[in-house]
Amino acid sequence: MPKKQIYIIVILLFIILSSAIVGAEESSPKAKMILEKFFNKYEKLFSEGMKDTSSLMCKMSIKGVGRFETSKSSTNAPLLIDTKADLYASNPNKMLLNLKGNMGNIIIIIPDKKPISAVTLFPDSKQFATINISERIFGGLKPANRERFWRESILSYKGLINTTQGKAHKILIKSTKPTVNEVTTIQILDGKWDPIRIEYSDPKSGSTTIDFDQIQFNPKIPPEKFIPNTRGYTQVSKEQITGIIMMNIMASNMVKKPIK
Repeated sequence: MPKKQIYIIVILLFIILSSAIVGAEESSPKAKMILEKFFNKYEKLFSEGMKDTSSLMCKMSIKGVGRFETSKSSTNAPLLIDTKADLYASNPNKMLLNLKGNMGNIIIIIPDKKPISAVTLFPDSKQFATINISERIFGGLKPANRERFWRESILSYKGLINTTQGKAHKILIKSTKPTVNEVTTIQILDGKWDPIRIEYSDPKSGSTTIDFDQIQFNPKIPPEKFIPNTRGYTQVSKEQITGIIMMNIMASNMVKKPIK
């Protein structure tokens, strides 16, 4: 599995909160209208002064299949992803993502301070890394920042489907660039405009499915939850993060540890 596949898993978790994937002239107007409702709802979480939307808690299940690549071998071994994720966010710029599964236990915290950075903690091995990230991660949902995505993506409306959480709109998203073969499918609950499933597929790096098991707005989240505690941890470089995660996945796949 290339580094891209590892990062895609984390990036997809923030899609609903940090970016907009939308369509161009060939896109379905209905699909665009539904995504607008979805984006407008979640944009409030990152808009200062929005009292009606101050925090969010989301529980997710993530499954993926990729390929593990090594420079010493011409063959690629399959690599499976199976993890649970708890996401906490607080207005305007605080996030915590807690992953538990065959990726190991990974905690990613974005505290509300400038410059914006993400602290990645590995509680099992007592290691952590700090990565600087762009402030645009919190601005992607704003209407003024969506035009580029309207231009660069094509939306297809696939109808209203029945799910365990109710009726949902199914939308398929492709790039306008012929060299990009990535496809994202998103299911959005009718009337509530919450995501219940995101499926990502790339012929080169594999596929990932995120199921949104529970979404709660305005839960009470202690402020200290967004303060990373690195006492007793050893700092590693951001380049070492992928290696740590992949070693955890390979070890878990060998023992086939169940996900709790």
